Amino acid sequence: MTTNGFPAGFWWGSAASATQTEGAAPRADYRRWEEQGRAPRSGDGNGFATRYAEDFALLAEHGLTHHRLSLEWARLEPSEGVHDPEAVEHYRAVLEAARAAGVAAGDMRDILVHHRRYRPRRFALAVDAAERRHERELRAD
Repeated sequence: MTTNGFPAGFWWGSAASATQTEGAAPRADYRRWEEQGRAPRSGDGNGFATRYAEDFALLAEHGLTHHRLSLEWARLEPSEGVHDPEAVEHYRAVLEAARAAGVAAGDMRDILVHHRRYRPRRFALAVDAAERRHERELRAD
């Protein structure tokens, strides 16, 4: 890959959110927005969830060394304190495939986003309630 004037060691990469790559989780706040018609339906995403090894190989083939991805919190912990072992294993396999392809094989802090924007619905509802309570308190002053 030509560097087009970028310094040696420049990290070439890509990025995508869990919602883009695998669709909104059933218990994510984004899914509720989809159901309410406030956001476009994400369906099963772009297919990365089942094709990740091939996609990482393509990234590496094109000279990209890093990929920023997110983990869908509402998949990993669909109910408070309850973790989905299948989701954990899926994300483990995704990260192992990235490493095997030579994509972001170093420090995972460089590519991993646990909370970017979308949250489990139960968390979003609790935050919304706290914000409404705070607004009432401000108006009362």
